[in-house]
Amino acid sequence: PSSPSSYAPQPGPSSFPFSIRSLEVVLPSHNALSLPVSRFAKKAGLRVHVPEEPFKSWNLGGGGREAEEAVDVAVVASFGRLIPRHLIEQCSLGAINMHPSLLPMYAGAAPIHHQMVHLEHATGISLIEVHPDRFDAGRILLQRSLPVGPLEPYAEVRRRLAAGGAEAVAEAMARLS
Repeated sequence: PSSPSSYAPQPGPSSFPFSIRSLEVVLPSHNALSLPVSRFAKKAGLRVHVPEEPFKSWNLGGGGREAEEAVDVAVVASFGRLIPRHLIEQCSLGAINMHPSLLPMYAGAAPIHHQMVHLEHATGISLIEVHPDRFDAGRILLQRSLPVGPLEPYAEVRRRLAAGGAEAVAEAMARLS
């Protein structure tokens, strides 16, 4: 894995050395329409999928996807569901998860809350391979650390981790291309 390094989001638009032919959003069925990513996807005109439960019976090829429109990589963040092996295997480059902690510390649900309760002075972002049978157990691909102020509000830490996570995902995508 990469060693953790400091990260400060850069203002303004980013330019990446790769192109994305298609971007689609898959949301878990619980709270799907109330999630901020759902509202963003609708505004941006992105194709949104909300698979029926049980999720394990869903396929990426659904919804009229043509065979030549194979999925290269899946990226998940706060998805709250295990991604079945058959879905990971449908992605030629696999699946990665953006986790808002420096794994293995604070693996699992509510990592930001747990870090704040423990008065951590730093947090971070981990990009890991998605493991089909366990949460937050895949190989660490990239990590970035982020200092946390002693009185910094949860919403600000969450916002900075989200921005840093987006940049880390973009960096990982550039490495894949």
